[in-house]
Amino acid sequence: MALNRIQKCGLEEKRLLSVANARQGWYRMATIRDINFLLNPTILGKKTKSRPGLVDPLAYYLN
Repeated sequence: MALNRIQKCGLEEKRLLSVANARQGWYRMATIRDINFLLNPTILGKKTKSRPGLVDPLAYYLN
């Protein structure tokens, strides 16, 4: 949950993992707060290798 620690949004690790592992679909299971956290311009604007991207969020959360 490195992204959660960096941004200090206070999202629970259990909640993020349940959304990332959902079989019903990521957007269907996520709340607006979770989606806004991942689509945050601060995160998307990073130019470094640590930028999470939106390709495989589960791989990022499991690190």
